[in-house]
Amino acid sequence: MFADVLGGPGRIGQDVHRHRARFFGNRLGLTAAYYDATTKNQILNVPLPPSTTYSSRRINAGEIRNHGVEVSITGTPVRTVSGFTWDATFNFSRNRNQVISLAEGVSTYLLGDDRGVNVIATPGKPFGTLVGNGFQWLRDAAGNRLIDPATGLPLRTNAKILYEIGNALPNWIGGFNNNFRYKAFRLTGLIDISQGGKVYSQSVREELVFGTTKRTLPGRDGSYVAEGVVASRGADGQWVSTGQANTKTVRAQDYWNVVAPDKDNVVSEEMLQDASYVTMREVTLSYQLPAKWLSRTPIKRLSVGVYGRNLFYFQRKTDGFAPEAAQFNVNNSSLGLESTALPLLRYVGGNLTVDL
Repeated sequence: MFADVLGGPGRIGQDVHRHRARFFGNRLGLTAAYYDATTKNQILNVPLPPSTTYSSRRINAGEIRNHGVEVSITGTPVRTVSGFTWDATFNFSRNRNQVISLAEGVSTYLLGDDRGVNVIATPGKPFGTLVGNGFQWLRDAAGNRLIDPATGLPLRTNAKILYEIGNALPNWIGGFNNNFRYKAFRLTGLIDISQGGKVYSQSVREELVFGTTKRTLPGRDGSYVAEGVVASRGADGQWVSTGQANTKTVRAQDYWNVVAPDKDNVVSEEMLQDASYVTMREVTLSYQLPAKWLSRTPIKRLSVGVYGRNLFYFQRKTDGFAPEAAQFNVNNSSLGLESTALPLLRYVGGNLTVDL
């Protein structure tokens, strides 16, 4: 659950408390664990001045703290004399981490970046913080976007700025596994769950630039109304809220040209997607042939089955791509980033198991 998240091995000090309990004649089980771990001496590439002729040096430094809980509930809700059994397991895991320190003289460690976003580790904040490096909407104290009264379009910063837009890591993850057995038949199903966490989508950026996403459809006839409050110039010349909701209609194209006029000039927060999902990860149905059918063969046991993986979503909040796209990355440089990912493949197949 916790690891050397900056890269490379480190020294880990950890405190783990685990408890187990069984109830109702072992029909219900509970395992719970709390951990608090500190990882030190990560391997970091620290930038060097250009005068050294080297871009960076690799050192052991940094400290990260992870703490969280893991809960597993197992049970047999149904068991009948006819031979039907339903076994179920639910797993829940929630981790919280904080970057305690980096190398001396390093205030921010860049894990990865792409047009419109940086993924960073900085002391005092969680690992995997997403920072926009594009434009930002102008908002009032209540968080409402400010709308230009003359154009009906939302106002944004005059230049690109750095501002925090979210974190790539989920709030919690879990799984719900079910195993149904009746005589020689067995049916299993795994539901995979991830809740929270953000992903910065370059696919969404491309779609907004070229107008190929469903988000750009409403208002193409000139009836689009940008959500926000009408702004006016204050005494100091700065935009302030009038408190009046915007009602001015504009063309959808004009609105989205403010959000993403081209690939290099975008409002970073508009590319952010909720990575939460609940998916039917796998279903397997198998049948074990009766032993008497195999009595004259060298085969002791034979079963046939069919399976499916990545079948469908009960919940998905991303627009046009699989939310797992940014979770299959193998290194920190692409954590929380989705870049024109290929569709997640759905597998359907069969299997034959033979024991000799």
